[in-house]
Amino acid sequence: MISRAPHSTSPFDMLHTLGAATALLAAVLLLTRITVVRRALLPLAAAGSMPLTLYTTHVLFLATGALNGSPGLQYAALVAGSLLFAVVWRLTRGRGPLEALVAGAARRARAWEQGRRPQGSPSELPVRRSEPAARTERTEQNGWTGRTGRTESQDRHR
Repeated sequence: MISRAPHSTSPFDMLHTLGAATALLAAVLLLTRITVVRRALLPLAAAGSMPLTLYTTHVLFLATGALNGSPGLQYAALVAGSLLFAVVWRLTRGRGPLEALVAGAARRARAWEQGRRPQGSPSELPVRRSEPAARTERTEQNGWTGRTGRTESQDRHR
């Protein structure tokens, strides 16, 4: 069970990998509290906000066969193009185009599903409650009482 071999999939290797990933994530999150660093990471944040769009364009670009002869140039073009597109789109339009398409479809599906609910008794009508109240009600139905351990500020930002 204890092996020094990398990626041995032992529980100790998995704990080490999880710990290293958690430490790296914590360090990066702490770094983003510095305004200069946060501004420098804006292109990565913009690209991270539209993964479906960028992945799709990446696959389409590779399917064209453009720059297949020089992988270094192809990589540089993909990275620079993705970051530039993401920053410009994020600052001018907001959500990525394919992400907006998926969100719109989900919104329409939700509205359609809510329109299909029976309109009989008042108990069957959809009631719009605040999330904290609904969460407290769900926990009370499950035999638990009280809040879920989050502050009101955390509940509002969910």
